[in-house]
Amino acid sequence: MKHNLLAGIPDEHTRFTQLPNEKGHNASWDFCRSKDDRFFVSVCGEGENPVSALLYEYYPDTGNIREICDVAKAWVVDPAQMPPSKIHTSLDFLSDGRLIMATHNTAPAPNHKRWLFEQHYEDIWEGYPGSIQIRTTSVYWESLFRGKAFTAGF
Repeated sequence: MKHNLLAGIPDEHTRFTQLPNEKGHNASWDFCRSKDDRFFVSVCGEGENPVSALLYEYYPDTGNIREICDVAKAWVVDPAQMPPSKIHTSLDFLSDGRLIMATHNTAPAPNHKRWLFEQHYEDIWEGYPGSIQIRTTSVYWESLFRGKAFTAGF
């Protein structure tokens, strides 16, 4: 019995694609495939780097990727506060095919030396303002935060 199940896959049936990492993202919490064979992956910041989450679409036929959402650009992110550093819940699809997800935080504010959530989380100026629920439409991201909608094109 093989212990490494991937070792039996021929090289011609695999493809390696490196995600860009100019901002220092160091984690991924989800990769999903839609019913119409579209692939999405989120990258996140964990620990010491104050970055906001990114969402990419992956094209398996070519190995290309496209950034479709930088949460810092799609939402009002105060540069002094803890950023929405990860898409924390699983990426999922609504019945009409739109993506739905939510953000969370595991990264420090830019002026913090490390992620000390108990000391900083509720700080009014540098804490975490709360998770963002994001749903896609065909043209816009719709972010809901405390009952207020915000849209940004992608």
